[in-house]
Amino acid sequence: MNMIRQFEYENDSWKRSLEFMQMENVHLKMRLAQIIKSDLDNHLLELFEFFQNYFVQEDQVIAILRNDVLRHDIQIKNALYDWPANILKVVDAQKKLRQDLELEEKRFNQLKMEFNDYFVREFEN
Repeated sequence: MNMIRQFEYENDSWKRSLEFMQMENVHLKMRLAQIIKSDLDNHLLELFEFFQNYFVQEDQVIAILRNDVLRHDIQIKNALYDWPANILKVVDAQKKLRQDLELEEKRFNQLKMEFNDYFVREFEN
């Protein structure tokens, strides 16, 4: 039962992380819109489009992960009633979600750093 409680706690943490990434992504899109309004230099239009496409993709990935976490919440709650029959499925799903979330957080942080680094360099010149 402690394992189930730990999984619930970890899932709650993932929900908060995904919420934060969603808010950060909105912030990045708003920042990109501000940059586009203030600097319509044609040589940057391709780059603006590149980042905009990635930010839209991030929205989609975050939505998918949120759904996965919510479905897993149900699986965890059901495991309490089917103990121990479905525990291996729950453990496997928890491990996969953990890996998916870690990968997404790294990917998102890399995108955010690239966005910030590029525009700091671009506007310094």
